Amino acid sequence: MMLPTITVLIVEDLLVNRELYRYCLLDDVSCAYSVLEAESVAEGLELCRTRSIDAILLDYSLPDGDGLEFLETLAIQSNHNSPSVVMMTGHGNESIAVRAMKLGAHDYLAKHKFTPELLRSTMRSAIENARLRRQLRQREERFQASVENMLECFGIYSALRDDAGQIRDFRFDYLNAAALESNQMTAADLDRGLCDVFPAIRETGLFAEYCQVVETGTPLVKEDLVYSDVFGGKILTRAYNIQIAKLDDGFVASWQDITAQKQVYLARIAAEQERDRFFNLSIDLLAVANFDIHFTRLNPAWEKLLGFTIAELMARPFIDFVHPEDRATTLAAAKQASRGEMVTSFENRYRCQDGSYRWLLWSAMPYVEQALFYAIAHDITDRKQAEIDLAWRNQELDSFVHIVSHDLKAPLRAIANLSQWIEEDFQGAISAHSQQQMTLLRSRVYSMEAKIDGLLDYARIGKTDAESELVATAQLVAEIVEILAPAPTFTISISPALPILSANRLLLSQVFANTIGNAIEHHDRTDGLIKISCQTRSDCYEFAIADDGVGIAPEHHERIFGIFQAMNPQNRSNSTGIGLAIVKKIVEAEGGTIWLESQMGEGTTFYFTWPKPGRSDLGDGETLAAKFSTIYPLPPNLSRSVEEKSSNFSDNSKESNL
Repeated sequence: MMLPTITVLIVEDLLVNRELYRYCLLDDVSCAYSVLEAESVAEGLELCRTRSIDAILLDYSLPDGDGLEFLETLAIQSNHNSPSVVMMTGHGNESIAVRAMKLGAHDYLAKHKFTPELLRSTMRSAIENARLRRQLRQREERFQASVENMLECFGIYSALRDDAGQIRDFRFDYLNAAALESNQMTAADLDRGLCDVFPAIRETGLFAEYCQVVETGTPLVKEDLVYSDVFGGKILTRAYNIQIAKLDDGFVASWQDITAQKQVYLARIAAEQERDRFFNLSIDLLAVANFDIHFTRLNPAWEKLLGFTIAELMARPFIDFVHPEDRATTLAAAKQASRGEMVTSFENRYRCQDGSYRWLLWSAMPYVEQALFYAIAHDITDRKQAEIDLAWRNQELDSFVHIVSHDLKAPLRAIANLSQWIEEDFQGAISAHSQQQMTLLRSRVYSMEAKIDGLLDYARIGKTDAESELVATAQLVAEIVEILAPAPTFTISISPALPILSANRLLLSQVFANTIGNAIEHHDRTDGLIKISCQTRSDCYEFAIADDGVGIAPEHHERIFGIFQAMNPQNRSNSTGIGLAIVKKIVEAEGGTIWLESQMGEGTTFYFTWPKPGRSDLGDGETLAAKFSTIYPLPPNLSRSVEEKSSNFSDNSKESNL
């Protein structure tokens, strides 16, 4: 078997001794030696610096120094990683041997006790001990490297005891890099006591627990320990998992700083608690259901509304609580959710414990991966009942209006006819004053009949489902003006930029007819001016009907939209006082608004908005108006220029709207 070659350096100034030692070593059949020789301290140190030496046989007395000086210099030169050294001394001085051992020698031999076998066994022992120490050192280095690089914090502590033998503090023997970083300590802090660095150790009782580990040997394990103390000059609260075990007269500790994980956990817990508070306090019905049509979670609002316990509602398929007439649509909605489609504005009825039913309005968001959907339901029973009641009040109101109008119009017609007959029968016998009274009587009858017709028109608003159509508003306004037939001296300007829009033509024409008709009827001159224009807004059209008439006092701006509220009742006996009320009701029913701007003596401008259709704009007003004008040409008598009247027009409306 091949033996490993061991390089031995013999440092001896006498040649005869070097040859003797060489012979003894080379004669060892258990080892294979390669022998180097040096006669002085300097020569020996040079060989140690330039060659790989496994062991040194060192004489104490050398020409340029002694063996102790050699050992001291060798330790420095090799950075305390010297080869195994056996010192030979001729004196057998024990003090020299002790000093040599302290400086790194592994053994020593007295020359007067020298034998070849003793030399060989001593060298073998020294070489083996050196090998074992190297292995131990390598393992320690690897262990320390692994401890230094481990993510867990690691520390070794020794007890500091008082004169009575009681532990008063602990000394830092070692902290790895992770521990230093976690504790926000520097190397200078290692010279301080544990309780000096972390005062709260005593206050929290941890110091007593550490002492218990040292005194009893019982390990200590703490998980999720929340600890507040001074870290790097700041008071911080941290969370740890700690394991502590006894080591000599002290302990070894490893710990993990779980503050970040704890914060995430606490944040998640807080979020869950907030969610649960929202879930439990919501007055709406919140539910989680699976695709097997069973509730998996319900909030307390269910118990309050339906009377069933949550356990009862979750024990059966939720379809069992749905009104029989609504079950098919409910199953269809559940199937829609199971396909991953959101369900919104779905209505059905749920049975209460007392047998009654409540109307619910649902929205549900599916999570297909979990085979769940999350839903919210709002109790709309009162709204549904109100709709039923409103439909019944409207029906009764319609019946009342028609009955009243019939019962009132019939005698009114009879009065008008009777007055006409009396006047015809007594023609020539009735005085002029009496004839005027008869004419006044019939005019009042006709006015009352017009009011009744207006009441019927007002009641019909919103009751018809007429479809929308494309309306060229310029052409519509022209037709209305032609029907209204203002005096030839009256000027009406229709903007060519009036839009083409989608609307109920009859309702829109009624709005224009009443507003334009009022402007004509209540104007104080026969040569008045009215402008009809429009501005396109983002979501609507804003129409303006402006006149240069007498104006309306601000205190009457709201009142004139009331029913039977004429603008000038003392001067206009044929006004029904319901026209603007009809306009307001139509505009608001279509989703618009109406208002006016006016001052006495400065004219009046009525504004109303008409919502755009729920699709892209129909195009540029002038362009479409031009197209429609080829189909519906404006009457020639409405093509008057307004320049000749503009100087007399007092416009209180916005410049951009006219």
